[in-house]
Amino acid sequence: SLSGYDMFRKDRQVNRHGGGVILYVKNCLCAVEYSPTSKFPEQVWCCLTNSKNVKMFVGVLYRTPSTDIYGSGNHDLLRELIHELGSTKKHFVLMGDFNYRIRQWPAVDTSDMTADAREFCNCLEDNFLTQHIAGPTRADAIPDLVITDEPDMVNDINELGPLDTGDHTALDWKVHFEFS
Repeated sequence: SLSGYDMFRKDRQVNRHGGGVILYVKNCLCAVEYSPTSKFPEQVWCCLTNSKNVKMFVGVLYRTPSTDIYGSGNHDLLRELIHELGSTKKHFVLMGDFNYRIRQWPAVDTSDMTADAREFCNCLEDNFLTQHIAGPTRADAIPDLVITDEPDMVNDINELGPLDTGDHTALDWKVHFEFS
């Protein structure tokens, strides 16, 4: 645990070493746990309420690129989650490692993408969602994404450099949450 933060976590439920997702939120934001109906396996959510009593969901997910953990259906479950979020009419921020090999945003040239990556990009577009990370976060790709329902919700994204010994780049960003 981290002092001054509420922790929301979901450990990987299959019999493997490691895995799962975790979300830390400052205590002063009074976050409460939220659970979408989507059965996407590695996701964790909280709900925040601003001074105008407007709710916003904040979620973290990990989509494994391997089919030996959850099978091949996690692409469909991810799109189901995106559609569910788009239909809630609530503001949200969804971030995490989506593990699609997308080289630029917006994803204009989809010729070098897998069919699942193209369907994912189409799903974001069909739901009028915004992806905020413009540059590579791992090698020459953008697998780590920040997705919102409002184009101006996230700003001041700064690259902090590599995380510890991993192959991901740490990002720092701010969320604007003053919607009516």
